[in-house]
Amino acid sequence: MSYLNNFLGVRCWRCKQGQIELLDKNDGAYLACSSYPASCQFVSASPIQCPNCGGGSLISKLEKDILYLVHEDCGFNSLVQSWADASEFKDTGVLIDYLITLSFEELNQLWDSKVWKSPENLPIPDSLDESTIKETIQKIRSVKWKLANKLNHIVGES
Repeated sequence: MSYLNNFLGVRCWRCKQGQIELLDKNDGAYLACSSYPASCQFVSASPIQCPNCGGGSLISKLEKDILYLVHEDCGFNSLVQSWADASEFKDTGVLIDYLITLSFEELNQLWDSKVWKSPENLPIPDSLDESTIKETIQKIRSVKWKLANKLNHIVGES
């Protein structure tokens, strides 16, 4: 279920305004746009299924600032997001927060321009070194590419 983390917080490809988040319904957790239903109609066609047993839908559960997806029948439990203090990653987090707002095409333009060689044009802390910037951009590009493929698969099913 690690691919789920690639979806959350990404700009909605349908409306280009909201972000993909979990939507709880009576029958389980769905992926949906944060603007749903007010100004965007994206919501996954079916609840997220348990990858462990395949026998039911996952539900979201928040415990002590940590969001999990669980399937109580088989005991499956997957960390989705933690809001715990991660100050050692704060500067890289600022870069990631910026990069996830960009489209895949914009990320490719950054990559092609080798922006890490002169990062002063990026809204990021000066403390990040060239290799960290380059590696982070490459990872976000990879995640967005995988996300696009998964979302195309989900949309094709709806």
